[in-house]
Amino acid sequence: MNNPSQPTLTNPQLIDNTINGVNEKLLAGLSWLDNAFGKAQRLTKMRDGKEYKYPAIYASGGRDREYFPVFPDEHKGNYSFFDVKDGEYFENWNPGEYAFLTVDFGIVFWYNIEDVYPTEYTTRTSENIKREILDVLSGIHVAGGKFRVTGIKERAENIYNGYDHNEIDNQFLMRPFGGLRIEGKLKIRVSCEAEPT
Repeated sequence: MNNPSQPTLTNPQLIDNTINGVNEKLLAGLSWLDNAFGKAQRLTKMRDGKEYKYPAIYASGGRDREYFPVFPDEHKGNYSFFDVKDGEYFENWNPGEYAFLTVDFGIVFWYNIEDVYPTEYTTRTSENIKREILDVLSGIHVAGGKFRVTGIKERAENIYNGYDHNEIDNQFLMRPFGGLRIEGKLKIRVSCEAEPT
């Protein structure tokens, strides 16, 4: 399957709205990033009588439901996706006022360093890529809220925390390929009034 494009959301709300904005900045700021996918879902499949969990993004609308797995694959190019921790929490929810919705997230990046630095791939490392990503993310502003980076993970079991990462071939995290997970917290201001329909 070729890389899909996700459906354009109609009137994105809450975290979807922020993810759209972050992805626009990532694509504009990282020339090597082929795709910036939205929020992944945790799906399961059966293999040899065992259940495996993997991240996937919804790839088409209408009656044709198609999900695209976002585990590493050399044919998918350089991409990112959001892995949002289950559990969104409100501060000060009072009808007729504003509250803050807080969520923990990870942005997973998968890349080929030869694509990122075509003439310098032997003299640059994932630390250079981290710096580029952090530079872009430092420019993220959420109206009435906060977007905060809290850490970076590089081991497969941490990048794909909550998924069956043993499905990933170890070669996928060896040069020229690499991956990392930027972790953070998002706090957005939310009206506690119903929106008109």
